[in-house]
Amino acid sequence: MSPSLRKAVAAAIGGGAVAIASVLITGPSGDDGLEGVSYIPYEDIVGVWTVCHGHTGKDIIPGKTYTKAECKALLNKDLATVARQINP
Repeated sequence: MSPSLRKAVAAAIGGGAVAIASVLITGPSGDDGLEGVSYIPYEDIVGVWTVCHGHTGKDIIPGKTYTKAECKALLNKDLATVARQINP
């Protein structure tokens, strides 16, 4: 397989994986996927602040109630990070 074809196949597989992950996480309506959604940040069992569809990081504001749009933006940001790792 030529390097350019290999790269194209890898990109297609990576893009498909991210799309499938997005649907599994959020579900068809955006709120009923496997991961669930929490609009209010919480500390998980090991003390990591988590919000929305499992987003973690220093950008979480404890006590804030996130909107559906903010959660979708955080999910898109997280999935874009994963996509870049799959297909650099």
